[in-house]
Amino acid sequence: GAGWVGAEEATLERLQKSYDEAMQALGEKYQAAKTPEEKKEILAKRPDAGETVKAMLPLMEKEGDASKVLEAAGWVIAQSRQGIPEEVYGIIEKHKGSKEMVGILLMASYDRSGKLMETLEWARENSEHKEVQGVAAYVKSQDRSLPDDEKLAELKFALANIGDVEFRGQKIAERAKGSLYELENLRVGQVAGEIEGEDQEGVPFKLSDYRGKVVVLDFWGDW
Repeated sequence: GAGWVGAEEATLERLQKSYDEAMQALGEKYQAAKTPEEKKEILAKRPDAGETVKAMLPLMEKEGDASKVLEAAGWVIAQSRQGIPEEVYGIIEKHKGSKEMVGILLMASYDRSGKLMETLEWARENSEHKEVQGVAAYVKSQDRSLPDDEKLAELKFALANIGDVEFRGQKIAERAKGSLYELENLRVGQVAGEIEGEDQEGVPFKLSDYRGKVVVLDFWGDW
């Protein structure tokens, strides 16, 4: 069964919501716990994501709405710490031409098997949706093993095609712009960008004032 939702009532949305609410409740109890023993006892009652995933898989197979299926697939991927179920790859393969593939592509690097990276490569070259190709190019550019010239080409392609696509409230184009700026301006060996400010005595200074000298920059925050 679904664990918290009766079989006859089970839908992809209800199963996800039920699990997420159970996890939130557990987190609240954990925060309120006073002793290590209480916390250990609470964690022992952690909801089993695997049971929820098992209940979702047949519903994902039957669901015809690509948006709902791929959203559920992304949720399953995020919960699958022991490996993504094989059925999920088949479901994604079935819908890989969809415009709704963005979330799955952004999670491709989480997949240790490399199968989602194969889907990413397919989307980059063959998707009929330019924004999906753009997202695939952005994700590909984040591969640390990719030569800088190839990263640059992928980022420029991404920005030319990605449009206003958002994921979890953030425009992917903004991420790509940040990566492009870093690649073009912040690599080892390049001249550092100008920094202006005041020292502890309130005297104005610029980083360029110290050109030719050894400078240590300490970036820190206090929250």
